[in-house]
Amino acid sequence: MAGEYSLELSVKVCAGQCRLIKLGFRQGGAAGLPEPLLSRCPPIALRALTTDELVMFIWREGRRQGTSDVALDAAVEAFK
Repeated sequence: MAGEYSLELSVKVCAGQCRLIKLGFRQGGAAGLPEPLLSRCPPIALRALTTDELVMFIWREGRRQGTSDVALDAAVEAFK
């Protein structure tokens, strides 16, 4: 349960980071964020995921999004 929540949270964090990058903000530290974003989104530290957790995430999200098995296999191979 906690592991699944952590994976779902990492997807949300990644989406938020991608959104901020598209808006022109730099990633990698709190120093580049303007004050309104700092007050609403305090930085959080996530533990590093294992290869097995990443593979499970790729398959779960890939199935959910209708990604082909060939594409999922290719993505998994990139992590091994």
